[in-house]
Amino acid sequence: MPLVLLGAPQVHKLSLVGGPYELAGMVPYPLFGCQLTQFSCLLSVNFAETLMLFKACTNLIHCQIFIEDHVQPRGLNFSGRTFLPQLLSLSLLEGYLNLDESREFYSSIDTPHLKYIQYTPHNYVLRSLDPDAPPPIVTLIQRAPELSKLTITPRTFAPAALRKILEAASLTCFKHLVILQEPLDPSTRRRYESRSYFRVFDLRWLLVNADPGSESSVILPHLEVFDWSPGLVPDKTVLQFIIQRMNPLSASGVAALKRVRIMFARGQEIDILEEVK
Repeated sequence: MPLVLLGAPQVHKLSLVGGPYELAGMVPYPLFGCQLTQFSCLLSVNFAETLMLFKACTNLIHCQIFIEDHVQPRGLNFSGRTFLPQLLSLSLLEGYLNLDESREFYSSIDTPHLKYIQYTPHNYVLRSLDPDAPPPIVTLIQRAPELSKLTITPRTFAPAALRKILEAASLTCFKHLVILQEPLDPSTRRRYESRSYFRVFDLRWLLVNADPGSESSVILPHLEVFDWSPGLVPDKTVLQFIIQRMNPLSASGVAALKRVRIMFARGQEIDILEEVK
């Protein structure tokens, strides 16, 4: 049965929730037009529908969308640019996608003022990635010069793929990194303890190289806020990370770290607060 939505040209906020595929190909985005500034869709939509949304609703400020190519027309034409001059935050849940078309899709979007990306890719996509090829989302990150915050759920990312995302973010004014989620109440941490795919991120990537003769660049040199829940790293590495990043004089061009929040599913090994006083 086709979906029927009343035309609402003055609506500013719209949220669609339902089962998978329920609304695929039936969401009449043009009914809402450029007055729509906030859109959330937890139903799977394909690239064509997403482009339809972006082209019809160019004044979007906040957008949450689940992209999956279950009915993706092959050979989709991504020619031309889709300009979203007002978009500040974009939450992306990726399902089963064609990787080449993913790169073309992200390359076709201009988001000059995008400040926040929340990215949750499906593990099937990540297993199929060439470890030496950057994930498609890198294209979007590189085209977001004002990006300041990234929340990423690695799932089964190859470590090399996750690192390429952080390296791409290093070229922006990126200041706030969240791995998995911002720390929760300790009573909720048990559900994460057995999930081995949370071990993909390595905090040592963010250490400042103390060797003055090294040519390796610092990943995320502008980082000021770091959140990780649940954290899977020894306290010794956390302490090294904090001390190296506390003093902006420790390395040229590296910002001073202002806040670190990590929730562990284990006991304390070192009194980090005492050590950094």
